Amino acid sequence: MSSFRFGEVLILPFSYADLQSRKRRPAVVLLDAGDEDVLVAKITTKEYNSSYDLKLDHWSVAGLLAPSFVRIHKLLAVEKSHVIQRIGMLDPSDLDIVKQAFHDLV
Repeated sequence: MSSFRFGEVLILPFSYADLQSRKRRPAVVLLDAGDEDVLVAKITTKEYNSSYDLKLDHWSVAGLLAPSFVRIHKLLAVEKSHVIQRIGMLDPSDLDIVKQAFHDLV
């Protein structure tokens, strides 16, 4: 079974809120507890105006193709077998922001 690190950026099929459709998209790992699932937060290129949307200053370092935002409140627990690809790791400064926001959220 694969293991993932906090801050690792993955590509996976992310379900929409209607649970009817999915789209391949990047997500950042928030927790791998060592079982068959991993907890991730959605990454998007669309900018939203909320305190739960975090701008990634070093998006290209993370393997992303365009300026991106972590939607820390858009969480998904996904089976590791559904991970399509590992594309990178958040820069330490972006990782600190995500870590603090996740801590504040929970």
